[in-house]
Amino acid sequence: MTGRLRYGTAMSDEVAALLPFVYVRDVARSVEFYRLLGFDRQAGGADDTWRWAYLAAGTAGLIVASDGTPPAADPGPALLYVSVADLGAALGRLAEAGVAAEHLGYPDHAPGGEARVADPDNHGLI
Repeated sequence: MTGRLRYGTAMSDEVAALLPFVYVRDVARSVEFYRLLGFDRQAGGADDTWRWAYLAAGTAGLIVASDGTPPAADPGPALLYVSVADLGAALGRLAEAGVAAEHLGYPDHAPGGEARVADPDNHGLI
């Protein structure tokens, strides 16, 4: 890429997608967690040390991967903002699975509500 970056200038032909990629301890456990939010495993793979899965829900996607090295233990190496159609239903599924979530209220930018939860590897989700 050449030239100066101009923030706010659309270059839709430059980027096709932005896909979060997060390291986890156990790919299968993470796949099960993200299923609670409506993600389905679309693809994946493994070899002697490397494991990964591509998850999708609607137009949202996420890759979870493990190379055998534990991710950082402090407040999640990643913070993901996830929008769901029905926050109450998502919080219900999380509660049924024993996952604690904190309801943050109904801010102007999220009239359907907002909550905070951590995945099994302490990646934050809002």
